[in-house]
Amino acid sequence: MLKHMSQFNLKYAEGDPEWEGLLQMMWERVSALPEAKEVRLYRQINPANPFDYCIEVTLPEDDPACLERYLNNPAHDLFCKEVWEKYVANQLDLNIASLF
Repeated sequence: MLKHMSQFNLKYAEGDPEWEGLLQMMWERVSALPEAKEVRLYRQINPANPFDYCIEVTLPEDDPACLERYLNNPAHDLFCKEVWEKYVANQLDLNIASLF
């Protein structure tokens, strides 16, 4: 199983007007991408981790080509331009495949 995960911090703090509804909107936009089989959004609870949130996208195929289709999908590019670049301060991406 392949997963694309991004740990990230937002440019806006919880409670700011820009923050309201932002995480829900991000989840909805990513969930609508054709290659996104399952999408989960997490809040970081480890104080040693510098990131506040993590979005996890499970891809439907255990094939690196599926990851490439997801990352190069025009809808994904649009999401990155309209949402990610506007609201995300910093990030760390993980592209992982299960061993067992």
